[in-house]
Amino acid sequence: MLHHSESGVVSSYDCTDKDRDERARVTRCEVNSTTGLLDTVDRVAGAIGYAETYAAAKRPHLIAIRLDGHEPDIEWGQQHEYPFWTVEFLYTYGHPADGSLAAKFLTYLNSDTGKNVMRMYKHVPCADGRSLSASVCRP
Repeated sequence: MLHHSESGVVSSYDCTDKDRDERARVTRCEVNSTTGLLDTVDRVAGAIGYAETYAAAKRPHLIAIRLDGHEPDIEWGQQHEYPFWTVEFLYTYGHPADGSLAAKFLTYLNSDTGKNVMRMYKHVPCADGRSLSASVCRP
């Protein structure tokens, strides 16, 4: 069960040796992209990482970790049973000006086209009220 997180001392530059902090209890590294993370987990024996299920599912050598007896699932119907997931939020400084790039982007995300693109990549749009409970997405 994920009740707390490990204290996050980054101890490695290359994700294999404790070349940043030799006294660290575990070898811990950070990478700057989902692809980089998946490449590293695939390359380093015994490595554990977390990434969006859709991206990880494309990697046949990676093994999904069961939590509380549940596998991660890219379909929303099963996601609520897997205890490790999140909602992605977008923030703006105030309400975007009409016609601005930010306003157009938000309009696109709330459009059927934008929602369908999110669904294509196995993300559930909060604007899609029929798929999500009100407690998951907040304005």
